[in-house]
Amino acid sequence: GRTRIFHQKYIAQQFESVDKGSGAGKQPPTPLNNVLVPVLWTMLSIFAVNVTQYKHGAGLFNGFAVGAYVAMASLQKITSTGKFAVVSLLAAGWGLALTPFFVGFAGKSGFTSMMGHVTHEILVNLLNRIRFLWKLRQQEQEMQQQQQQQQQQQ
Repeated sequence: GRTRIFHQKYIAQQFESVDKGSGAGKQPPTPLNNVLVPVLWTMLSIFAVNVTQYKHGAGLFNGFAVGAYVAMASLQKITSTGKFAVVSLLAAGWGLALTPFFVGFAGKSGFTSMMGHVTHEILVNLLNRIRFLWKLRQQEQEMQQQQQQQQQQQ
């Protein structure tokens, strides 16, 4: 995900410099493919683990797969590296929680990454509602204080 974010920022900077300069009318390059970059990083990681013949490599491969699925998300939905990290941690938590129940389940990596995204979205919405209710409560308290002050002045 971080590679795609850096590339998108680089394209935006290049397009701004071309737009300001004499290159008016040029189209920016196409952003990186949502699938290509995560798969390349995953394949490189799997290759490195295979070369070292690490005995717990099978467990790492599942983690690489979940990370790749998480990184395939739209950059409009997950806009920062921090959000990718949170979704990845949530997906890892779902993976650990579901492992005893989904032994041999072929779609566990994709399912747990999707659950990480869904859980992240639910938590963001919940926190936004809590903030809204908190602000609403503060406004009501301020209005009550103002009414009490007005009543005391009369």
